[in-house]
Amino acid sequence: MNSIRYRWNDQWMHGFDWIIKYRYPIALVVFIVCVCCHIHGSAIGCYDMILPDQTKQSIVFGVARPIRGDEFNVQTPYYFSQYYNHYKEVSHYMSIAGQDMIIGYNAPVLNLTLIGKPFTWGYLIFGNTIGLSWYWCMKVILFLLMVYELLYVLIKNSHYAVFGSLLIVFSPSMQWWFCPHMYDVFFWATTLFVVGYYFFTSQKNWQKIGFTLLAICVLTGFVLALFPSCQIPTGLLMLALLIVCLYRDRNQWSFEKKDVIRIFCVVGGVVLVLGHFVWNAQDQIKLLYNTVYPGRRISTGGNYQLYDLFSNFRTLFTPYRDPSTSNSPELSTFNHLGPFCMIYFPYLWSKMNQSQDTKDKPVGMTLFVVLCIEIFFMLIGFSETFAKITLFSYINRMKIVYGFTATLFTIWTMYTVYQNRKYLDKKVNAIYLIAFTGMILFVTKAMIDPALMRHTIVYYCIALGFVGLGAFLIFSYQQALITTFLVLISITSMTVNPIVHGTASIYNHAYSQFIQSIVSKDDSYWLVADSAYLQNFTMANGAKVLNAVNFYPDYGKWKKIDPKLKNDAYYNRYIHMNLTLTTDQTKFQLITPDSIQIQLNVNDLKKWHIKYLVTNEDISTLLAQTDIQSKSLYQIIGGENVYQLSY
Repeated sequence: MNSIRYRWNDQWMHGFDWIIKYRYPIALVVFIVCVCCHIHGSAIGCYDMILPDQTKQSIVFGVARPIRGDEFNVQTPYYFSQYYNHYKEVSHYMSIAGQDMIIGYNAPVLNLTLIGKPFTWGYLIFGNTIGLSWYWCMKVILFLLMVYELLYVLIKNSHYAVFGSLLIVFSPSMQWWFCPHMYDVFFWATTLFVVGYYFFTSQKNWQKIGFTLLAICVLTGFVLALFPSCQIPTGLLMLALLIVCLYRDRNQWSFEKKDVIRIFCVVGGVVLVLGHFVWNAQDQIKLLYNTVYPGRRISTGGNYQLYDLFSNFRTLFTPYRDPSTSNSPELSTFNHLGPFCMIYFPYLWSKMNQSQDTKDKPVGMTLFVVLCIEIFFMLIGFSETFAKITLFSYINRMKIVYGFTATLFTIWTMYTVYQNRKYLDKKVNAIYLIAFTGMILFVTKAMIDPALMRHTIVYYCIALGFVGLGAFLIFSYQQALITTFLVLISITSMTVNPIVHGTASIYNHAYSQFIQSIVSKDDSYWLVADSAYLQNFTMANGAKVLNAVNFYPDYGKWKKIDPKLKNDAYYNRYIHMNLTLTTDQTKFQLITPDSIQIQLNVNDLKKWHIKYLVTNEDISTLLAQTDIQSKSLYQIIGGENVYQLSY
């Protein structure tokens, strides 16, 4: 019986090693198959709920979540509108003065920045349906490959690297924030480390040339992610790890004096690409960073609680129920044992000295120190002056960066414990486990949410489950530990995003076909009233919609109805614009930091040259005292009418 089991394990490991060896060809085949099948994970299925006209839904498996509005109701319509804008950098599909579409969620643009935006290439080559699939599939597959490479460099073990790539890419944080910016920052930061490491250690000339070109691509992509809140801490983390690993592996360097020219090539290429972008978009960048929100936010830290250092137990339920406080993406975290690994680190360090296994110590110490800095900023904070000097004033998402670092540290600790298991005292391990039990039970109460799970005992059982993970770790039950973690990510994050086929949820509605019939012969401006979704859906189908989302103020629009900019505090921001028509004076109301309610006087429609108006109001009464003429063109299922206006 044992011989059969060993033979089976040997065959399984042989197959596993074969997959790792040929991971890039296998990944390419998987990518091609998925793209040809038009597979993606977008929540565009939410439009089927808004327009229930019996169109064939796109969802194959899972649920389209309205909370992912930044993806299906902003980013995807922005990307789709670029098809009609012929992929120009400046778009008037949501603006009179024009919006820079690189600033706008890094949408597909046909210019030099394309070298750092491989996720968007599918849009330009194949159009929106394949482009959407290309975007989603490439992001998942490439990130799995890059995290594997990162972890392999850190710990030099392929099996832990595969496990770690799954743990990070399919963490709740990465899946809830898959689109738009945050996931991209972690991808590019990881890729920066990988390319930077092999830039100095690659041996063959073709590899050196390849990593030189990749360095230009990756640096460009990292900068264009345009999310300083995560870019600064992840960039610093990866720089620290890169320096440590290059020093540790200095005997593997293959960097000669003539290779200095490669550095100049990288610097020159990046300056050329980004310089071209900054020169063309300098006015728009100034507008963005001078907005009331998010441009003028200053973070000094100190606004997190002790329980934020632990994996949030509520993430087990958020794919299936809505929380009563905050929302599912904000509650999302990584599945890790960061606090336990930190308190255990001094003891593990001493045993590494005893075993004389020192090659992994620099990586562990770097992660430990970075975690200490992140925790200090989260719980205590910096002074405003020091925060500005260190650039931490931009960081208001430290919890997600801390979770990423803690996950890397957890994987490093797992591997290091296993390597030094014979030197670890079980009695000492038991003491640490008791201490961890006390810590995790202490913070559990703060994570209880009756809306997610009514019985509080469930949360304490989950807490004890994490204690069990800690026991598996320090007593070297590696198979049980890895299996439990994989089960955990399948519950907490594998079902966050749906599996979707095609783009029927955008293109196959009767209203979609009506929009396309109009815009094919008339590119006049539209306005959508009394809706939070239809304005962006309408834009995704090729219409120019003036109250679609703006990333920075469109003063070409606002000066027409507010010449002295008296209401600048309301619209000088990233905004969703909910609009209602009135015969009273135009008024603005701030709903949330990123959304406003506009009571728009009907006469202002003329100032914006609106030709097509979508509303569920009977506008005949509103227009009675004006010289605006209206004609009903179409009624949308749900009650809205499309009117053609003439002046």
